[in-house]
Amino acid sequence: MKNKHLMPTFAPIVAALALATPFVAAQGVFGSRTETLTDGQILEVIEALNEVEIDMARLALRRTDDTAVREVAEALIADHRASDREIDLLEDTYRELDTEDSNLSEELEDNGEALVRSLRNLDDAQFVCTFLQEQEKQHQMALQLINDQLLPAAQSEHVKSFLTASAPKLEHHLHLTQAARAKVTGC
Repeated sequence: MKNKHLMPTFAPIVAALALATPFVAAQGVFGSRTETLTDGQILEVIEALNEVEIDMARLALRRTDDTAVREVAEALIADHRASDREIDLLEDTYRELDTEDSNLSEELEDNGEALVRSLRNLDDAQFVCTFLQEQEKQHQMALQLINDQLLPAAQSEHVKSFLTASAPKLEHHLHLTQAARAKVTGC
């Protein structure tokens, strides 16, 4: 190639496009979905979101020593594991709330796995900023999903209460991520 020196300039753009694809796909999933979710399927959607957040945060803990990013990652792991435990308790207490897959939960899982794979392929210089940007997008998506689709579909008061209590935690994660991004040079 004649212009080899231009390739490093395009690398961040290519990486950003690769990472944006899973988010855009997930965004389209709930934006156009006509699937009516049961309470068990709603809880499975939250478990799918939790799994992605935990996987991304674990990767961040392995990949960076940045204090702000590590604090975000640790909070994500603790809070999303706690959310999974709350879902387990709901399932154990109310048999009708056993989780079950839906097209939405499966697509979110697939998109999340693709996102984690994309993050793994970034070099260390790109990883921190991209991780924080994707966390911001993921939490915005999760909040919109809860408000626009999951809460309106929930039938059980227990599921409605769980979702209502989850939203402020996700907002807190969003603010943590935004604050960490502000601390990272060039992000």
